[in-house]
Order: sequence, then C-alpha cells, then structure tokens
Amino acid sequence: MIGRDKRGVVLALGFAVAAALSSASAQASMIVSSDPTANVSCAAGVCSATAADAVLNVNDLAAMLASQDVRLVPGNLAQDIEIGRSFSWVSPNRLDLDAYRSLIVAKNVTVAGPGALSIETNDGGKGGILFFSGTGHVEFWDLTSGLTIQGNSYALVKTLKQLIRELKHVGYVALANGIDAGKAGAFHGSAVDKFPGGTIAGMGNQISNFTVSECVCGGLLGFFGQIAHGATVRDLRLINVNVDNGNAINGWTGGLVGKNSGTVDDVYVSGFVKTGAAYGTAGLAGFSHGLIVRSASDASVSSGGNSGSLVGQNEGDIRQSFATGQVAATSYGAGFVSVNRNGSIEQSYSTGEVNGNGFTGGFVALNKESSTISDSYATNNVDGQNDRAGGFVVQNDGLIVRSYASGNVSALGGGVLDPPIGGGFAAFNRYGEIDDSFATGTVQSLIIAGGVVGLNSGWFTNRLFATIRRTFFTGKVIGVAGLGQAQVGGVVGQNDGGVIADSYSMGELRAPQSSLVGGVVAWNQNTLHAVSSISNCYAAGPVDPSPGSYIGGVIGYDYNPGTTQSCYWDLQTTGISNPAQGAGNVANDTGLTGLSTAQFQSGLPTGFDPSIWAQSPAINNGYPYLISVPPPGSAAKAPSLAVRFSPSFRTNDSLRRKFLAEAPKARTQRR
Repeated sequence: MIGRDKRGVVLALGFAVAAALSSASAQASMIVSSDPTANVSCAAGVCSATAADAVLNVNDLAAMLASQDVRLVPGNLAQDIEIGRSFSWVSPNRLDLDAYRSLIVAKNVTVAGPGALSIETNDGGKGGILFFSGTGHVEFWDLTSGLTIQGNSYALVKTLKQLIRELKHVGYVALANGIDAGKAGAFHGSAVDKFPGGTIAGMGNQISNFTVSECVCGGLLGFFGQIAHGATVRDLRLINVNVDNGNAINGWTGGLVGKNSGTVDDVYVSGFVKTGAAYGTAGLAGFSHGLIVRSASDASVSSGGNSGSLVGQNEGDIRQSFATGQVAATSYGAGFVSVNRNGSIEQSYSTGEVNGNGFTGGFVALNKESSTISDSYATNNVDGQNDRAGGFVVQNDGLIVRSYASGNVSALGGGVLDPPIGGGFAAFNRYGEIDDSFATGTVQSLIIAGGVVGLNSGWFTNRLFATIRRTFFTGKVIGVAGLGQAQVGGVVGQNDGGVIADSYSMGELRAPQSSLVGGVVAWNQNTLHAVSSISNCYAAGPVDPSPGSYIGGVIGYDYNPGTTQSCYWDLQTTGISNPAQGAGNVANDTGLTGLSTAQFQSGLPTGFDPSIWAQSPAINNGYPYLISVPPPGSAAKAPSLAVRFSPSFRTNDSLRRKFLAEAPKARTQRR
C-alpha cells in the first residue's frame, strides 16, 4: 500500500467524479470538460446552466478568462459544478465557482498569474461540499493571487517555513502548491505544536516526506501536535510520512495529529507511524474528540500500546472515512479505531490486516458504552496471537447497527485462565447490542468461537444484557485442539444470559473431539441476574461429527436453559438427522425443532415474523432471510434502501458498491 506514485496514491481518497456522485446519479451538473459547450448560456462573463445536464468547454472557459472575470452558476437546474478537465490562466482575472450545492475538483486548476479564485458551495442549496476527487487540486504560481472560500480570504503559502509561521496564528491559510517536507530534514517533534484556530485548506495538494526521528516524545506528536477546538484542516494529502516515536511510553501519536479537538475534512495520510507503549497511535490521529469526515489513512501503524489505522482513541464523531494500512499492536489493535469511547462512527470501512497480542479487531478493538457504530464494514483478516479477536470488533459495550465483517479471524493464543475468544463479527458482546449485521469469514479459536459473536454475555452487577438481533453468518467456524474443551457455534460460541433473536447460520462448523458444537449456540446458560433468551433462529450449515462431543442442531450444551422458542435446524444439510437432537445434552429440548430442507424452502417456519423474515427460491437458496439484512450478492433489497452514504463517499470496487446498494436505512437507536 505504501510507496506508490506520489499522485497515484491519493486515488484511494477520491477515485472518480462519477463514483463520488454515485448515490445521486439522477442529478446532473455543470461540468467543465473537453466536450462542446451545451446547455450553458454565457453573457457578460456569467455562465448559467439552462438544463440539468450542462457542459462548458474548457477552451471556451480559458478564452473568457483571458479577457474578463468569469462566474459559473449552475443554479438549481444543474446544482453542482464539476472540474473534469485541467485548465489554467495567466491573466489577472477572477474565476467565481458559485455552486448551488457542491463543487467537485477532479482535475487540476492552475492560477498561473495574478488572478483570483472564489469558491462558494450551498449557494441556495444544502448538503453540498467542496471535494477534491482523484488527483484534482488547485495551484497558485503567484502569492499575490487571491483565494476566497465561503467568503473567507485565505493567505497563500508555498513553503513549509511559511506554513509553520502562518499556522501559529488563528486565520485562513491555503497551500499554493505541493510541499516536500523532506527538504527540511528530520524533525524531533511535531512540525506545528498547536494549530490554534481557523482553517488550513490543502486545496488537494500534498505535503510529502514529513519525518520524525530520534524522538522520545511524550504528550502529543504528529505533523500537528494538536488541532484546537474551532480549527479545521481540510483537503490535504500527507504523503509518505515517517513518524518514529518508538521509545514513547505515553501520549498520543498520529501521522497528521496527536490530538484532534477540531475538524479534519478530506485528509489523506500514507507512510509509517511507530511508537512504544503509547496511549494511542494511528495513521491519522492518535486521539480525537472532534470531527473527522471524508478522510483516510493508508499508513502502516506499529505500537506497543493501543493502535488504530485511522484513529487511536475516538471520543468524537467519524463519518465517511476509511483505513487501508496494516496494524501491529500489543494492547488494543484495530483496522480503523482502537478504542471508541463515547464516540460515533458511521459510513466507514477498513481493509488493512491487523495483528496483535491483545484485543485485536478488524474495525474497532473496544466499543465502549454510550458509543455507536453504524453503516460500516471491515474486510481485513485479523490475527489475535495471544487473546481475543473479532472480525469487526473485539469487545462491544455499546451499539453497532447495519455493519458487516468479511475477513478471517484467528484467536489461537491465550491460556486457560484467559481463554482465547474468536468471533466473525465480535469476540465479546458485553452488555452491548448488535443489530442488522453479519459476518462471512473463517473463524478459528482454541476455546470459544462463534460465527457472529464469540461470547455474548450481560454485565452481572449492572444487570445489563447483551443483545444480538437480525444477524447471520455464512463462513466457517473451526475449533482448534490444544487448550481445552472448544465451544463452536454458528452464531454464538457461548451465550451467558444474553439475548439472541432473529438470527441464522449457513456456516460450516468443525471442532476437535470432546467439544461443544451448536448450529446456532455452542453453550447456553442463565446467569445470576440474566435469563438467556434465544428465539426465531435456525441453522442449515454442515456440522462435523467430532467424536465425544455434545452436538446439537441449535444448541451444543444447554447448561442452564432460559427461554428458547421458534428455533430450527435442517435435518439434512447439518448432518444432525435425529429430530430429538436440537440440543446436544438434552433430548427434545423445548423450542428446538428439526425440519427437512423442503420444509425450510416451502414457507416461513412457525413463529417467524413476516415483517422481519422473507423467503424466495432465488434468494439464500430458498431458505428464510432477513429483510433488513439481505444475503450478500442477492437481488433482495431491504425496504427504505435510500443509501445513508453521502454522495461524497468514495467507492472503488464491487464489495463497496454492494454495500452502498444494500445498506438499510434505519434509525440508530438503543432498544
């Protein structure tokens, strides 16, 4: 992921104008391109759209700028302005880009003389943004040129020295061009200790080769040590950073910023970030309790403490962002955010592999109480070498909705007193709630393994309950011999007083001898303050008949039964053909029923709510599926599938396009 062409690397952030506007494809725009001018009327330097699909030829625009000021006005017909072709001008004239909604810069705009550029978005509309797509950026050759954005005048800077000087004060600063920070040599701390306020606009330009070495820095470390409340960093590409704080034993370190209290908008980081046992280490921000939106990290992160590819610890809001860098951590390690504490994450994803000796998660390691994650996913493989591992989250104490994990999960370390737990989606759902979510990878663990959740358990003292609703699993769950009695479940490995409702597994289950194996749950029990509840569930995946094991079509070992109702297993596909073997240790356990494949495919089982479940021969091989969470790749669509992703959210492959098409729209709320 690292070391690509300096301009090509930012393609991960923008991709293409068409993709950026994919969820609003019915809406056209005024586009500057090489095509002939069409549906645009120009008079006295003002070019207005006369239809929703408007084109202004780039040579026509350049010719006008040579002799006069020019203003582009798409109005409420075209709404957006797109720069789809590079252009420049040397005259002292001004170009006003006055968008009713958004301005998307997909190619280069060069003010090659003393001219000026003015940008206005949401002039009459709402929800629009200034967005630099792909390699699009704006350059100024003359520092006497003018730049105005949303009515604010910006000071232009060309060098790192000028930038550092300007950022010591509250104000508006913009990069006039790319800056090679490597020319200044290695830093021994942050380039800017604190950005006190105002806005720095990168205009799609790069700061490359920022390096920190020989630093034993506690406190805050990054290109910025701190971005203060009220300050904004936007449209910046921080390329090939090398931040080495390897001996640090505390503090927060990020490629962009140690601590973010302001706003980070459309910022991309690539390179390497390394620390010792720091509180939080990440490619973008070590700690954030501000806003991060439309931003990304491709930086590799290594730490003896808590590590996240994008953010170390989040106590703010993160939206429409992604991380692709690899992570290696000793404590809490994750592909996106290490610890989400009283924070909110939505419309985001991670793809970089994660390796750790502690809590290791594909997306988040620890999602604390009062924290929410929605409309997000992780495709990375997760290797928890010495403890717990989850494809999406390790430990969930909060709320997660409409999310999925597709990577493989390995939890093959730990010991008897601290047993390894692996979950395709979550290792440990500890009085948290997981709704409308799924997992598809392979899960391996020495002790507890579940397709969706490894351990689903309430918190006894506070009498809170762990809840899983409307989830499914389609991969493999493998219990590995070597440490003790394995617990292998299609949906949950061990359910301790938790709630499991409207969930199913099509996954394959394998276990060593003398294990507990259940099509839905391996081990089920009440706790001192919580009665377990399992309802409206089924299993249809093959189950390996391991010798000496307790094997059940639904529950492997129903130790201290709570409430179980309307749960089923396929007598044929699971290989568990005994209709009395719904539980491995209790014959004819209450609420567990075996059905033939034909029965499953001929109508919803008794107790399944048709407002939650549906059935079609063309979907899920004819088995019941969840309306709010259709199987991947199916033609099924959930109701109200107006995509929650902003038009600015970038997509670049079929998996992400699939998620955009299928992500349900629903309220994020705790029940």
